Amino acid sequence: MDAAAVAIEADAVADGPIAKAIAHYLTLQRRRFHVPGHAGRLLFESPGLSEALLAADLSEVEGLDVLSQPEGCIATSQALAASIYGVGHSFYLINGASVGLQAAMLATLRPGDDVLIARNAHRSLISGLILTGANPIWLWPERLSEWGLWAALTSQTVRSALEAHPNARLVAMTSPTYEGIGSDIDAIAEICRAYGALTLVDEAHGALWPFSEDLPPTAAHARVDVVVHSLHKSAGSLTQTAIAHLPHGSGVSPSQFQQALNALQTTSPSYPLLASAEAAVLHLASPAGRAQLQNCIDCATRVRHELQRELRHLRLFSPKPPSDAIASADLTALYLAIPDVAGDEWGVRLEQECGIAFEATTSAGALYKRSLGLLESDDTALIRALCSEDQRLRSLGACCAPELAEGDARRLDSNQWRSANVAMTPRDAFFSAGERVCADDAVGRIAQETLVHCPPGIPITVPGERISSALREALPDTVTVVREP
Repeated sequence: MDAAAVAIEADAVADGPIAKAIAHYLTLQRRRFHVPGHAGRLLFESPGLSEALLAADLSEVEGLDVLSQPEGCIATSQALAASIYGVGHSFYLINGASVGLQAAMLATLRPGDDVLIARNAHRSLISGLILTGANPIWLWPERLSEWGLWAALTSQTVRSALEAHPNARLVAMTSPTYEGIGSDIDAIAEICRAYGALTLVDEAHGALWPFSEDLPPTAAHARVDVVVHSLHKSAGSLTQTAIAHLPHGSGVSPSQFQQALNALQTTSPSYPLLASAEAAVLHLASPAGRAQLQNCIDCATRVRHELQRELRHLRLFSPKPPSDAIASADLTALYLAIPDVAGDEWGVRLEQECGIAFEATTSAGALYKRSLGLLESDDTALIRALCSEDQRLRSLGACCAPELAEGDARRLDSNQWRSANVAMTPRDAFFSAGERVCADDAVGRIAQETLVHCPPGIPITVPGERISSALREALPDTVTVVREP
């Protein structure tokens, strides 16, 4: 795997184009008769606010730039980011990876276009279907039933779908999954190119992948058209920051993508958010950042070895790629399961009793992310808590999983998931007259809302799908459906 294309000097991290522009403006000591209304001063006490933060919370003032049409420090910084990632163009996002995914769909799809979309799509891609009026053709990733996980989207699944729908304009997929499972993007990209379809990769949870040979290969270096990384999820920037890339050879023009972004993203971008995104990218490309990332990977590896040696009842997901279900795997994602106990039960208890906060829990297991910001003492605490839980479970013997609440999509087996019945496009359903009905009355009706356990989860149903009786147990008490004539 190729690492990121450009490395930078250590002292350049605090000297990025956006950071320099902010620092220069602060030296001018302007009296701010412009928005934002705090004028750079702390008006009231609130957790997270400081005079320094507010001083840097600027608008498009002297020496700064316009995110919707960058020509100054933002343009320079984005060009630097593109060179670091080894792509054609990069775009900072200040409404999360969501806005990048939606912009990619808006830039490539028109009403009525067919789009092949992996069912483990983030909620924002479903919103993209509503925005564009495209017709979804759902692709199902592999299922690891023993672990309760959805895994890779296979190249054969994509090939078969394109053979059946050769006019599909776009193929959109999630890689890696929430639990760090990657698909064979190179193979899928080649198939998409052969059929003339564009390729969008939601690599939100793989923002660190371009920066280490010990992590899976990044889609940013494959022959795809758009890749989106969520910087705040793993790269250390402030929440809500992300970055989108048009790799070399992309079939999406920078002007197309910028226009789509402008239709969705705020005209009042936060400069602290932009500066944190820039700093995260520059840090990862610096010697200090590379060393920090390597330490994170080494620590995650040590945690894995320790848990594999000590645990008897708890099971650590330890993928061994490549296979159809797992083309690659990010070892910093620590997913654990117990055959007879719901992750919701033991994961929540460890958080409350041991102070070990999880990324996510399901009825199958619990997910922990070994991130750059954690220390070895944090690793020790995690290992101690998991080993203690393992010993407690062994002393109790077999347990029964607690009853899942109604509305929990995890009740469904993999066959029930695959019952999506598209009756109208998500856009048509969304803009139809709707009504709220009880779950029993929703069966047989067309859904007007997205029902999903969490953003990266497999939706129970999306707008425009007819709700089958097989889904009844997973429905909440009431559901919004399209009003019948």
